[in-house]
Amino acid sequence: MKNNFDRLLNHKPYDLVINGEKIAVNEGVFAPDSAISNSTKIVLDNLPNLKGKEILDMGTGTGIIAIICSKKGAQKVIATDVSEKAIKNAQENIKVKNIENIILVRSDLYQNVAGKFDYIFANLPVLDEIWNMNEKMISITERFLTDSGQHLKPFGKVFLSWFSVSPIEEIQEIATKLNYRYELIIEEKLDFKWYLLILSLD
Repeated sequence: MKNNFDRLLNHKPYDLVINGEKIAVNEGVFAPDSAISNSTKIVLDNLPNLKGKEILDMGTGTGIIAIICSKKGAQKVIATDVSEKAIKNAQENIKVKNIENIILVRSDLYQNVAGKFDYIFANLPVLDEIWNMNEKMISITERFLTDSGQHLKPFGKVFLSWFSVSPIEEIQEIATKLNYRYELIIEEKLDFKWYLLILSLD
């Protein structure tokens, strides 16, 4: 499994076009490359109407979700990542595109995030073997969902991507425990099932 997805983080810098936007992908930053992973594209392909909305992009990586949200009319976008490399990469891409309404914040999930949002997009790590973090991915996701409710405006929604290398049932159980209602979108690509959970508390 590690060998199949190792290129998501371990790659030389390169340019990538995703949903019509050209971005730079720096070394050590998650590559939102649809030839390797569908986790970013499933979010981008299911964006709601963003005009005038306040957005949080959690785990921004290259900044691609934040950039597209801004270009689709979001009023304000907060883009966060725990990785300093990712924040620098996103900053470079945002600067090239001359976007002024994206605020970058280095943060472990909601640690340095204030405010409430219409939509929260999260493309979080799923594979423990790739990320080599001290905390299991399922635990990180549970922390994220536990705190997300405090950062949603009335009728706000969380968009969380996942894929079948890790059981979706665990995420569904966490969501149910936290009183979320959710829609589940499933796509079969690259020999895996990819999931998008659209969660709300209203």
